[in-house]
Amino acid sequence: MSASRIEVRVNDARALEAFTRAPEVMKTHVGGAVMRGAGEIVSEAKARAPKSLSNLVNSIIAAPAGELAWMARAGTAHAVAVEYGSGPAAGQDKYYPNPDNLLQYLMTSPRARGFDRFKRGDHGRLEQEMGLVRRAQAFAWWIYQHGTKAQPFMGPAAEAKRDRCTELVRAAVSKGLLEVFGGHA
Repeated sequence: MSASRIEVRVNDARALEAFTRAPEVMKTHVGGAVMRGAGEIVSEAKARAPKSLSNLVNSIIAAPAGELAWMARAGTAHAVAVEYGSGPAAGQDKYYPNPDNLLQYLMTSPRARGFDRFKRGDHGRLEQEMGLVRRAQAFAWWIYQHGTKAQPFMGPAAEAKRDRCTELVRAAVSKGLLEVFGGHA
């Protein structure tokens, strides 16, 4: 598995001098641009992620990863399996997912559940919930046997925004140069 990484290097002598003279000014400009680029990658990843997994879409965030570094990441345990696939379908070892996580999906998705729920106090509600537990276990077993195909969303989002991130950083460096050196940049 490889992560997409966008790295923008600025080797211009004037920019390096500005970083030496006024590091906080340059870090403010460039840091804001890097954060904005990560935010745009997050938006793109959310648009590309499978919509049947709303908790996956909601978990995609931008987070600081060091000085002048941000990362876009998905915060669910199954994000890697969605991005790269799992088991035999993706040419990997078999993987048995947690049936409790699949149960949550079945309980919250009316399409996956396949029926309207009984109201509290109805005698059929317990049978429905036990049926959902058995379906979650069967679903987990099926994934173990067959695997899941990859549905990449983070990698393609980063690639789609690579040029935009470079453009944002270069514009931020130019603004920083103007602030540090005035109109003589």
